[in-house]
Amino acid sequence: MDIEYLIKLGISKKIITYLPIPISSKYLYRWNKNNKNILFVGSFYWKPNYDGILWFLNEIFPLILSVFPYCKLTLVGTGVHQFCNYSKIYNTLNLVDNVHQNSLSLIQIYKKTTVFI
Repeated sequence: MDIEYLIKLGISKKIITYLPIPISSKYLYRWNKNNKNILFVGSFYWKPNYDGILWFLNEIFPLILSVFPYCKLTLVGTGVHQFCNYSKIYNTLNLVDNVHQNSLSLIQIYKKTTVFI
């Protein structure tokens, strides 16, 4: 575990806080070579997320599509509308602003995904 590694580095256990993954592992699946779905969940109003996805869409996703043309990328989060122009470029891009308004749950989205960024 990461906490054990940090302690080995000499970091005091008193200042380490463990934050568990918010999704139960029973909802995650093993790699499926036929599933070419990529998912990012986060707020796109936070500049590092926005900049990272912008870079991914401009530099990386075209390379992925050149090898896997049916690869789907789903972006979930507030402010995702900022990428609407990219959905005109990539027909496999799925933008989800409010999971509950779209009658989807994050668990459903995670179940359809193999790669998470």
